[in-house]
Amino acid sequence: MKLSNLAFLSCMVFAQNVYASTESSINEPEREFYIGLGLSFANTIMLESGGISLEENSDFGKSGFGLSAGYEFTTHKQVSIDVEAEYRQLGKVNYSNILDVSGSGVFVNVKPKLFVNYEFGDVYLAPFGGVGLVKVDAKSPINNIAESETELGYQLGIELGFKVNRSMDIMIGYRSAQVEVDSVTTSFGNGYLGGRYYF
Repeated sequence: MKLSNLAFLSCMVFAQNVYASTESSINEPEREFYIGLGLSFANTIMLESGGISLEENSDFGKSGFGLSAGYEFTTHKQVSIDVEAEYRQLGKVNYSNILDVSGSGVFVNVKPKLFVNYEFGDVYLAPFGGVGLVKVDAKSPINNIAESETELGYQLGIELGFKVNRSMDIMIGYRSAQVEVDSVTTSFGNGYLGGRYYF
């Protein structure tokens, strides 16, 4: 067989494989509804008022978690946008055995995902933001006085994830939620690990 014929045959086989791969990705059903779970770690709660701040880390097992349900809008092979509702337990800390502070919140988040396609799978980077209602609970163990307030707050974060298959993502990220109650700004920051299941 002549070299030119061999080269032509190789090009035809390569083109056919590329077409099959492209056709497969086009025909792959888009992901839509999902549920997710994230477990927090390295949780920090900071209180700030009048230029004075207190910061404390959560003990093991008290860092909190997040549950989410949302919808993924696919705008491009490399870009999608998640819109989700999320419930978060924001963790609990103790300040010098004088004050216990904990929090929880319900947020609506928007999360654009930028995908990079590799042979072993798709990796994505996703900055995100959300607004919602944040509840702050404060209790003094000394005199057993407790207060609870709920205000509008927000959260910002960034996430690195791996698309295992059409139905599953795993991710790691960092996020910080902030709310102001009675002139006291409370910030909840933590890393998290988790996964999502797509229907």
